[in-house]
Amino acid sequence: MISRVTRTFAANRLVVATGVLDLLVTIALIPVGIYPHAFDKNATAQLLMLAIAATFFGAVIIKRRNHFVFSGKVIWALWITFAALIASAIMSPDFIGSMTGDTGRFTGVISAFCLLIIAIFHAGFTLEQFKR
Repeated sequence: MISRVTRTFAANRLVVATGVLDLLVTIALIPVGIYPHAFDKNATAQLLMLAIAATFFGAVIIKRRNHFVFSGKVIWALWITFAALIASAIMSPDFIGSMTGDTGRFTGVISAFCLLIIAIFHAGFTLEQFKR
């Protein structure tokens, strides 16, 4: 039984890494003294961990670029989305607020980029891979 679990973890290192990064996002806390009047003291740590996870997944996407195949329309849609997000942040009166988003809601440009990278990474999975 233990060897079967060990083999499963060895075969699914990316899934294990995803779980570890999610756990770090969940338990990462900023001390109360840093932002004494902020509503969500975890927002900065969560944004940082989201960026780290997206960087990790982005590196995997670049390393295995043949595994992630998208049509031309999807690639154009991604470029248009990126351009619209950047244009929105530049034209906003609060550039920093547009980049980071509201507290705890992940609505900023950085969060959107990170979530798109993570979504692209997970789009490569098929149902057959989960049945193994």
